[in-house]
Amino acid sequence: MSSVAFVKCFIITAFIKIFMTENVLSKSVHHVAKRETAVSTEELDKLVKSTLLQMHLTYDLDPLDTMTLSCKTQAMVKALEMFPFAEYRWLHNSKSLKLQPTRMVYKLERLTINNLIPQDSGSYHCVVEIEPNKQFVVAIYSAVIGIQEQSVAKEQILKLDCRSQEFGKLFPKAVRYWIGPNGKRLYEKPASEHVESIPNADERLAGMWTCYTEDVDVPRKWKTARLKIVVGTPQSKFQKTLKLAKAHKPETLAILMSIVFIIFVMCQMLIGLIEKKEKRMKDEVEKIQNVLNFRDEHKSGTDSGSETNNGNEEDDDSESDSSDVETPLVKARKV
Repeated sequence: MSSVAFVKCFIITAFIKIFMTENVLSKSVHHVAKRETAVSTEELDKLVKSTLLQMHLTYDLDPLDTMTLSCKTQAMVKALEMFPFAEYRWLHNSKSLKLQPTRMVYKLERLTINNLIPQDSGSYHCVVEIEPNKQFVVAIYSAVIGIQEQSVAKEQILKLDCRSQEFGKLFPKAVRYWIGPNGKRLYEKPASEHVESIPNADERLAGMWTCYTEDVDVPRKWKTARLKIVVGTPQSKFQKTLKLAKAHKPETLAILMSIVFIIFVMCQMLIGLIEKKEKRMKDEVEKIQNVLNFRDEHKSGTDSGSETNNGNEEDDDSESDSSDVETPLVKARKV
């Protein structure tokens, strides 16, 4: 029995050692792989920055032209070599590009857009995602297509969108500025602040506006927007209210629901008051009817009593009359 117990103990000890050895090996392999991934990511990050510093691609095209953008840069090729399962996609003005099959062709890392329209203006960048929440921009472009018209009512806020936010993320020292209708350089700010709000719009703002994004470290600039501003007549109070409601949909919905609830409560209260008033009037009518019925019954009883008395009096009179008539006859008979 002791030898059997010894063998069992030996086998259990061997299994424990094997398990611990495998666990240590797996942890070491995991740490090595993680360290290699970190090194690879650092190398890729340096290559991406170097590639972007050398890129300066900007287009100024007419409507109905064709534009082809390539995602196949040195950084992207290296990323796919290091991470074969990496995915890449295109973004337009920092939003996922919605492919339109009738105009757009996406094939072999190339994006071709046919029949361009002014709404295609802005920034395009290709993103490679090597793992969840870990991605790199490997190519960036800017494009201006024709002239995009924008209307604003007089005395309202004019918002000019330069579409420069992605350049601001990649190049922290980049700035954006507008060339106004008077040809002057206006509203220079960091590229990350892509929207310029100008209050109290008037006729002086009408005309052509072009936005440029400029990298200070590496002298280069991209044209990202060209707008024709049309200043219209002032809005009415109703139009202002409608515009404000559209701009604040959740708040407007909450206010409308509150108004509907208040109206519902007031209607219920009004209905309750009307029902109480009707009930009170009904009770009063019933009381009046009861009083009238009592008076009618009393009057009918009085009339019947008077008629009985009159009948008795008439009988008495007839009897008296008959007695008066019969007396002489009686007297004659007696004689």
